[in-house]
Amino acid sequence: MGFLLYVLISGGVGFAIGAGKGRPIAGTLLGFFLFILGWIIIALLPKTIEKQAEDQAKIRAILDTRS
Repeated sequence: MGFLLYVLISGGVGFAIGAGKGRPIAGTLLGFFLFILGWIIIALLPKTIEKQAEDQAKIRAILDTRS
């Protein structure tokens, strides 16, 4: 039971890290199968082009409201 809980939490953490990179499924799978090593791998992967564009649009929107 404890191992199953650890695997589910590890997959959830991998999902959270991967979602920030635009790769939620990859993060979930890496976290699920490789545990902490999977978190490190997904954290080191670059953001997807779509995620970079989304982040830049958010930054521009914030800067435009300040002006």
